[in-house]
Amino acid sequence: MRTILLLVLVMTINFQKSHANNENRVDRKSSLMVQRSRYVVEMSEDSIARKMSLDKLKALATQNNSEAYNALGILYLYGKGLPKDTLKAFDMFKKSAELGLKDGMCNIGKLYREGKGGVERNYTEAFKYYKMAADAGHHLATYSLARSYYRGEGVEKNFDIAYPLYKKAASFNIPVAKFRVGTCTFSGKGVVQDKEKGIAIVKEVYNEGLTKAERFFKYNKIPYDKKQ
Repeated sequence: MRTILLLVLVMTINFQKSHANNENRVDRKSSLMVQRSRYVVEMSEDSIARKMSLDKLKALATQNNSEAYNALGILYLYGKGLPKDTLKAFDMFKKSAELGLKDGMCNIGKLYREGKGGVERNYTEAFKYYKMAADAGHHLATYSLARSYYRGEGVEKNFDIAYPLYKKAASFNIPVAKFRVGTCTFSGKGVVQDKEKGIAIVKEVYNEGLTKAERFFKYNKIPYDKKQ
């Protein structure tokens, strides 16, 4: 009897693993399908191929595919393959976010923060969605959440929270986040002030091509090598 129970337990575990692996394969397949379809809609000169890919995205969306909703939102937002419509983009992003897609959460946050195309600006809602996406591990949302705390958008301004979030976002190779780590270090916002270290960090991102760093040098009267 004990042997039979052990055998059943092993079979159950193996089935669960197999089921999980199968789900992962399906997710990867549908994800690639969404990516390919969106690429065709945006880039192909073949109108028939564009229509077929757009129909595929719409069909996937009706099956509650979060990535398909997000892709349709991007197409609506930029008017590629679909009429430019920020409100429809918002609706697509929101459905995507409700299904748990981090990109959808971040995109909703961006639209709320910018308040364009008929979407009313709402920093509180922007903060909420940025936090949801950042908590789920979205890299860009981590930067956006740091900015919310840094500027006091939708939440009380708090440099002590903003700085470590900027530092975390910088570890994801987001240049503007690294820039903020430098400026915070220079001014002592959320971290012990160290002007030399701060300048060195800003010079790094400037040399890597972040042009906004130039304004920092000019404002603080810091010598720097101008790019040709």
